[in-house]
Amino acid sequence: MSDQAKFLADHEKHSDISGGLASRVLLDRVHGTAIKKYDPPWYVRLLYWLAFQAPFPYVRNEASLRAARARRVIASRLTEFWFGKDMVAATLDIRCDEEGCIFVTQLIEGEVPKDKKQARAFLRKIAPRFQEVGLPTWQVDPLNPKAPGNIIETPEGDYKIIDLESGVASPMMPIGQWIDAIKAGMIPVFDDVFVDKTRTYIEQHASEIEAAVGPDCLRELRDATDEYQKCAEEWQAAELRIWSKLLKALLFVGGLLLWPLRLLWPPTTYRAIRAAVRQARGGRELATSWARGSVQRLVDEGNLAREEAEMALRGLEAPETLAVLGHLGAHIAISVPLRFPLGSIARFGWTIFFRIRIEARALRGRVSGEELRGARKIHTLTVAVLSALPGLGTFAYIVAEPLRKNRPLLAVLLDEGLRKLPFKMYERQHLAVLTCWLACSGPGLGSRMVSDRWHLLRPHHVIAWVKDSIGHLGSHLPMVGVILAVNLVALIVAGTIFLLKGERSAEPGGISWALTFGEFGPIQTLKAGQLLLTGVAGYLIYTRFWRLPQAEQRVDAPGSFFWILSGAGLLWLGVDDYLQIHERMGDVLEEGLGVTIPLLNNPDDIFVLGYGVVAMTMVAIFLGELLRSRASFPLLVTGFGFLVISLVVDFFAQEGTTPAGLEDPTNVIGTAFVLSAYLVKLREVTSELPEVAQPIVPGGLTSGP
Repeated sequence: MSDQAKFLADHEKHSDISGGLASRVLLDRVHGTAIKKYDPPWYVRLLYWLAFQAPFPYVRNEASLRAARARRVIASRLTEFWFGKDMVAATLDIRCDEEGCIFVTQLIEGEVPKDKKQARAFLRKIAPRFQEVGLPTWQVDPLNPKAPGNIIETPEGDYKIIDLESGVASPMMPIGQWIDAIKAGMIPVFDDVFVDKTRTYIEQHASEIEAAVGPDCLRELRDATDEYQKCAEEWQAAELRIWSKLLKALLFVGGLLLWPLRLLWPPTTYRAIRAAVRQARGGRELATSWARGSVQRLVDEGNLAREEAEMALRGLEAPETLAVLGHLGAHIAISVPLRFPLGSIARFGWTIFFRIRIEARALRGRVSGEELRGARKIHTLTVAVLSALPGLGTFAYIVAEPLRKNRPLLAVLLDEGLRKLPFKMYERQHLAVLTCWLACSGPGLGSRMVSDRWHLLRPHHVIAWVKDSIGHLGSHLPMVGVILAVNLVALIVAGTIFLLKGERSAEPGGISWALTFGEFGPIQTLKAGQLLLTGVAGYLIYTRFWRLPQAEQRVDAPGSFFWILSGAGLLWLGVDDYLQIHERMGDVLEEGLGVTIPLLNNPDDIFVLGYGVVAMTMVAIFLGELLRSRASFPLLVTGFGFLVISLVVDFFAQEGTTPAGLEDPTNVIGTAFVLSAYLVKLREVTSELPEVAQPIVPGGLTSGP
């Protein structure tokens, strides 16, 4: 007998048995608990599957029950605020095993209301308030014939809500909730909290809540809302939810179709422009207030140390910073009423106007050289180009030099800009760790990595480090040997075929060239395939690292971004190399535009050179992470060396000469070493993953009487 079955059997001995549409309930008056075991009938399971294409969630989906617990906390704290007393039975425990889940709540002594009219009057007071804050209303809807059974009348004559978990998707809702659900793309609705509406209500009434029930209640409300959103996303991610996805797609397409009409509607455009101009005048105050709020939020979240926060706030008072903040605030103000493309055009025009204005005034001798230099550091071409980007262009001025040099302030502003990325990329990709590491100068993850970056390159450390790396690499040598052997055999076979065909086909384009080293040939396919596999390995390294226990607190957490960023770059290189995209772009430059690049064989080499610059930048930024990866770093260095040789041959060796024949072999061997490095790192990260998921630690209840 499983622990859960034993738990239920022990409590069943002294419990009254009740039940609802989808659950069996043990009313244990000895321990003061109501224990729900969900086992809905076939038609309830069918209805849920038709609505969401998934099994009924409360049976086995633990995240759905954790969301239900958070939902009860929200309702409890709000009823305490509204009525001066908690009117919701608390959740005591959630237990899950291979047999499913049980949901344990507080047992409320009392009876089902006898006066149905009075009970429905209570529900008529509760339901509108639930709707106002975005809580689901079906379980307390006066029109729901089962709703009076979801409340208990206590001996004192009070009402207490004992059941907020539905058995079916909400068949009826107030019009306002239908609108909320459609806007959120959540049709059908099943116990869904509209979190944005809840947060808005809490913040609008924060002072009243704090005065009425205290700061602890307000904090608990906010925490429960965050917890609900996290658990609901996990719960719903396990379900197909075709109808919600179709609705979201329809809303997206409809928005695209209606968007030009909104832009072209003269009163709307005129009002938006007037509002942008009016708000832009107070840009400095807006940006300063926004920056201060962002600093405080990062401190509260634990992503910014107090010392760094104080440094950032002091930086706000510097004259050059204030100058940039005025224009940053203007961009923020412009972006509120003006959407793409009007917002992008207005921001770009703002930056260009002030650059031209200062240059014109300098030509007429109306500004000093110091003022001119300062303006040139602010209104740069980079800022102008970035300001034209939708969304992120709002924060283009954070790359201006005065803000770039204030690293803590840059961390705050960069972090705030990245929060605007779509699809919740900021939270899902853990970007708070990366932004603080890249930009913060105080103590933290980044500083510890950066401070240790160079000392390992000293000669007496290099020898010891190489010996240590060889020791770490030992267990991976069979895998590396297999990869290199495959590449060597492929090169020997291809080279032999090429040489046996003779001189007539030695030029690129000949028959043997196409069969071996040419476009879509086996060597080209091998090289591109290895790049694609390396890119996939980089993604897996990143995702598996963030599955490690307490990954965000590890010193190498920022370095994990190297693997996914470089992996994405290598995926692109694999596609580019196989389809010869940069070669075709070079043909456009040379044949279409007549552009030639001095010292290089082909115009397309400039794109390859650009790839190299990006790679060197990545290595410089994440050198600490690479040096820490003892087993993979020697392989990366070796692969990088072969690739550099290949690039040098490509850039400077004439086609048809003997040195030119080294390009493909060195390129293939280089990609083989890089692939080996990534696979070694993947094995290391995978070996750190827990073999068995951490057990759920039950609390609050004993397993016996």
